[in-house]
Amino acid sequence: MASPTTQESGPRVTTVATDTQVRESNTVVVADRETVRTSRQTQPKAPPRESQPHSIFAIVRHSLAGFAVLCLCLALFLFAGTALSHNRSQADLQRAFRNEAAAFQLPPQFVHNPDGSLGTAKPIAVGSPVAWMRIANIGVSEVVVEGSTSSQTMRGPGHVRSTPLPGQYGNSVVICRRATGGAPCADINTLRKGQEIHFSTAFGDVAYRVFATGAAKANDARIFNTLTTGTGPASYNINTLTLVTSDPAIVASDRYVVQAELIGSAKNFTPSKFQVRADELGLSGESNAWFPLLLSLQLLLAITVGAVILYKRWKPHATWLIATPLLVVAMWLVFEQFARLLPGAL
Repeated sequence: MASPTTQESGPRVTTVATDTQVRESNTVVVADRETVRTSRQTQPKAPPRESQPHSIFAIVRHSLAGFAVLCLCLALFLFAGTALSHNRSQADLQRAFRNEAAAFQLPPQFVHNPDGSLGTAKPIAVGSPVAWMRIANIGVSEVVVEGSTSSQTMRGPGHVRSTPLPGQYGNSVVICRRATGGAPCADINTLRKGQEIHFSTAFGDVAYRVFATGAAKANDARIFNTLTTGTGPASYNINTLTLVTSDPAIVASDRYVVQAELIGSAKNFTPSKFQVRADELGLSGESNAWFPLLLSLQLLLAITVGAVILYKRWKPHATWLIATPLLVVAMWLVFEQFARLLPGAL
């Protein structure tokens, strides 16, 4: 009986030993997995890779690209945007001219003396319509405004305040743009002697006949003076129109001048003269435009910075949808003030 018992107990012991080994093996495997998991959790993460700084070449390239885009937008504004603004202003001026002509309110208006006679002429508000100029040979039909700074000639041909109005005694000077602001006088160099320039004024319709055209140096002030003919006691003034624009067309270093003589007699006496500034003579811009230009540049910069921050923190498409109209408006304001720094005859 002992022998079978020994034989049976042997395999049982062996079986128990095998189970123990399996358990120990499983324990070791579990321990190894825990060790791996723990080691993975405790293993320090690699620091994020720092972005490489842009090279000087990339910065210069992007700067030049941005500058080129800005110059292109400025050119589009000067030759297309100012034309839209000019056309809108002319529509308003033509409507105002018709209304004032119908009410006999076109300048000049005169002070009435106690005895009922006409006295001195009242000052004419800068920017108000004073005449309607028509030049059939070059397709011009423009309302002339009082004042000849860059802001005024952007709206229409500008009457130099120190000279008489069209149709009056003396030399009436009108400055007209040749390249920007709708370029109403772009083809002024095609006018020839004998062709006519017509005006509708408070005195009725008047006409001038061209007798001289050509370039004049920037320092030649004779074009603003009244012309005379004859010598001594027999001399007399000629009632003329001097139409002034830029020469060359997009540089405005000198003036291109068309002079015409009044057909018939002058209609009235010359109102009081003003001392005009250099920016009213066609070849220089408005010096007081610098301050509003700086303010508009600050506005553009603030909107640009805000758009960049919003782009990084929000949805790109939504950012462009919001920022683009604001940027366009700010750029338009900047370009408008910049255009005021350019010559009024450009």
